[in-house]
Formats: sequence, C-alpha cells, structure tokens
Amino acid sequence: MGKLVQEFNKKFLVNSSQIEDATDFSGSGISISVKMTYDDSDFLKMQKLALAKIVIERNKLIHQDLALLDINSIKECQNLITLLDEQNPRLLAQLQNLKFMIELIQKTYKDVGNFLKSPDFVQQIQANEDTIKRI
Repeated sequence: MGKLVQEFNKKFLVNSSQIEDATDFSGSGISISVKMTYDDSDFLKMQKLALAKIVIERNKLIHQDLALLDINSIKECQNLITLLDEQNPRLLAQLQNLKFMIELIQKTYKDVGNFLKSPDFVQQIQANEDTIKRI
C-alpha cells in the first residue's frame, strides 16, 4: 500500500508550479496525461500526509499489532476495536477523495476519447495539416 500511495502522490497529486511542459512537436503524435494540480501547496502537503499517515497506521497494524495480538485477551481485542473505530473515518474520507479523483480521471479519458472520435477533431487535424503545408 505504501508503494501505491507513493506512486499516486508522485504521478497524480502535484503542485501546479511543478508542472513542466515536455511538449515535443518534432514528430506527429498525440499524448494525454492527467494530473490533479493544486495551487495551494499547504493543502497538497496535507493530502499527501493524510494518505501517508493511513499507510503507516495500516502497516503497523498488519505487520506488528496483529502479530502480537493475544486473541484470548478481551482488553487487547477491545483496544484493537477502538483503534480501528478511530481510524475508520479517516480511511473512509481518503477513499472518498480517491474515488472522486478516479471518477474524474475516467470521465476525462472518456471525454477525450469521444472528442477524438468527433468530426470536430478531424476538422481540427485537417486545418492544422493545411496550415503546416502552407508554411
């Protein structure tokens, strides 16, 4: 889960000032990329921190706490239940954020796909080709 969150943060959650235009018009082609950009770097840090905190908590739970849990101890089981109950709202909030982002990315790709199939796109390509031929 940690690697997944790390890659997600690196590839999708970026500060708008960090976006580099790597456009190379030397050949023909189409490139599409989607990033969630934020102008507020403090908000972005908080989002990344919230995800990282959940990863740390979950890793500790899975790799340490459960291994040491005495399932015959009512107190230990109650402590674990309390921990999970406290963590659950934070986890659900992050899952909702991720769901929103994923749905937005899916819609974006669908909209781009529909545009690429549209007569407007073909006309735009033809107009660009005509402009290039005149140069």
